[in-house]
Amino acid sequence: MKVATARRGLAGLVAEGLNVRALERALAPGAALQSAITAWPGLAPIDAIRLVAAETAAVGSPVICDVFSGKGHQAVVVSGIVNGEPVLQLLLAAYDAQGVIARLTSFFKFMYPFTSVREQVRRELNDLPQAVWSMPAIAPDDGAYHESIRNFDYAPDLVFNSPVLRTGATPESIAYRVLSHASSVYGVRRWSDFALVSGTKQLRFFNVDIKGQPLWLGNVLTFETKAIKEIVSFSRPWASALALYTRVKARIGEELGGAFFWPDLPDYDAYREQQDRSPQ
Repeated sequence: MKVATARRGLAGLVAEGLNVRALERALAPGAALQSAITAWPGLAPIDAIRLVAAETAAVGSPVICDVFSGKGHQAVVVSGIVNGEPVLQLLLAAYDAQGVIARLTSFFKFMYPFTSVREQVRRELNDLPQAVWSMPAIAPDDGAYHESIRNFDYAPDLVFNSPVLRTGATPESIAYRVLSHASSVYGVRRWSDFALVSGTKQLRFFNVDIKGQPLWLGNVLTFETKAIKEIVSFSRPWASALALYTRVKARIGEELGGAFFWPDLPDYDAYREQQDRSPQ
């Protein structure tokens, strides 16, 4: 893997290969691993390690494109390819007082390759409990719309790269409309109390829920003076991300056009029913 600058901690670990053995050596005792694929709380520690290692290994031709550090955390953004589609993975490490990784969390951007990663890992780790792959029923979208709260100033040429859509929404008027529909689906953002910085970029996190289904998002904000010029968002877990994709597509799919979506990616309920009928 290519790395722009040699770094310690998570960046070095990712550059060398985030496999099971490397993770076991790098983690503090009792460290928590949070997979991008599932938020099921019943995973054994070794299975959580296997999941994060497998979903990271699924990213082909990986290149570290951003590293963020600060306040006992480090985050790495990796670009790559899955089944011919570009994908981005975000890995966030929290360090203990000794500087050892105490928590590692994985996020993805782009819904279709995220789904491909999940299916590949599911085939490879077919001994994991079925609950890992479960997709709970979610109440239908009520269609209510409210404008997104402007937590920051936006530049007129703002580009919003949604965690689930295929292409960025721009200029600001369109980007803000997509942001507003997304926030109408998932409700009030609960922001974390820390931000990581790299040059003109900040990495911030928030969590929400979709009709009771939790969704966590990491957001790379690129500033131009005091206004945000670009937002690149990552999400986890997979089921909640697919629910967001489905609802945004149903709301403004025709308005945005086909370039923003994948024609062969089913909606949440169709995918859930298909997997429920699959042999266990």
